[in-house]
Amino acid sequence: MYSMIKMTARARIGLSPLVALSVASLVLVAPAAHPAIPEPDVVIIGELIGAAPAGTLVEGRRGSEPIASFRLGDGAGPRGSFVLRVRLETPQDDEPRTPGTVRLTDSLELFVNDLSVGQSVPVTMRGDLIRVPGIAVDGSFFDGDGDFVPDSIDNCGRVSNPDQQDDPPNGIGDACELSILRPLERTLSEIVEFVGNPADGETGFGNVDHPYSLMLVEVTNAQYAEFLSAVATQSDSDGLYNIQMGTDPRGGIIRNGAVGSRSYIVKPSMGDKPVNFVSWLDAARFSNWVANGQGGPSTTEQGAFDLTVAQPAAAAPSNPTSEWRLPSENEWYKFAYYNPARGEGSYDLYPTGFDIEPLSAVATPLGDVETPGIDVVNYASGASWNGAVGNVTTVGATGAFSALGGADLGGNVAEWLGAPAEEGMRVARGGSWESDRFGLESIALDEDRLLDPLYEGPDVGFRLVPEPGSTASGAAVLLTLALLHGWAGRSGERN
Repeated sequence: MYSMIKMTARARIGLSPLVALSVASLVLVAPAAHPAIPEPDVVIIGELIGAAPAGTLVEGRRGSEPIASFRLGDGAGPRGSFVLRVRLETPQDDEPRTPGTVRLTDSLELFVNDLSVGQSVPVTMRGDLIRVPGIAVDGSFFDGDGDFVPDSIDNCGRVSNPDQQDDPPNGIGDACELSILRPLERTLSEIVEFVGNPADGETGFGNVDHPYSLMLVEVTNAQYAEFLSAVATQSDSDGLYNIQMGTDPRGGIIRNGAVGSRSYIVKPSMGDKPVNFVSWLDAARFSNWVANGQGGPSTTEQGAFDLTVAQPAAAAPSNPTSEWRLPSENEWYKFAYYNPARGEGSYDLYPTGFDIEPLSAVATPLGDVETPGIDVVNYASGASWNGAVGNVTTVGATGAFSALGGADLGGNVAEWLGAPAEEGMRVARGGSWESDRFGLESIALDEDRLLDPLYEGPDVGFRLVPEPGSTASGAAVLLTLALLHGWAGRSGERN
């Protein structure tokens, strides 16, 4: 079914993901006894929070009858998305019920491993996509982060935040604010240790034979302004600053002063937004600067990439042993789409843990996300603020994470990768605030993943691989915290 769904999406025949899902399911698995009943007619999606072992069973039941189920595969991590595909029948007169189906006005009760979780989901219309809150795998009150605050009222839900600090108040707890503006805010990285996983059979991407870590969020304007202040105050011969960073409502950095005494400041409300208007070369030089200890102008040309070669935009190779570099396409793809909770070799269509088209984010007046959710993505120009129709939003603020824990891998800004150039073009993955759904998908076509390496626009940024793969710990998941001005964890520590 999964393979068919992806092929339907690739064909771009104008069907919504839910309709495509229904068509795929009908073609492949509709029971012979009930050929006239489309399957599925209702889709319920949600998230298991907690250590969910392989084999964990999520069911939707009508009374005592199981109607739809989802079983986690091997390698399930600290969270797992589930999808219940429900068949709906519309009876004629007093027709008896068809086993395994529901009717309008029925409700399904959710169970995890035969234990009711106290949630009833009403069925009200055909074609419905129903999103339910996070479910604790032990069936207890929903406290996914163990801080004794139920998820129903927890303003974070992923990281322990028992005092519910939220300053300034925006509905997202400080523990879940993945920016670096306030004194104790941090850049998070997560080590991925599903080593040797198979590649995605649809695309050939995703196989990685080493543990590695990736920034959970994109590089921000605040971080890039620090870079500019270190290497581009006397001159900017490499063009690291684009004037549109200051003039465009989607840019976040203002440059002041004349040549020889430049200074850079972050625009109000833009420090925790992803940097944009950066070329592939800008991202590579930022990588080199961090890898070399965040020094002066001499630290930008070698390290993660050798930019001293002829035509570096197309020819500069990546140094895979460098601390801090742009991720390879396989590393990025795996972090975005690999979903071991569904079974070894399983990949999602979207970097949200689901195959279903995400909701488009709506922005607050300060560029946060108004209604975060597990399948909310900043795309399709839905997040309009600061006078712009469609804009970047606070990193990590959508509430949607990939199955392996990454935020904003779909939407906000597309991300430059360290993959080798293809016919002079560089790879940028994930789509942006203005992309349609196809740009977010794992099966994105070349038109959605290849860009001129000199392109500098409001829709492209980057994130880094913070550590060489050989240094990853034995834990499946590790969060490393770093403070402001030491966010790279390398400043002042290298000779």
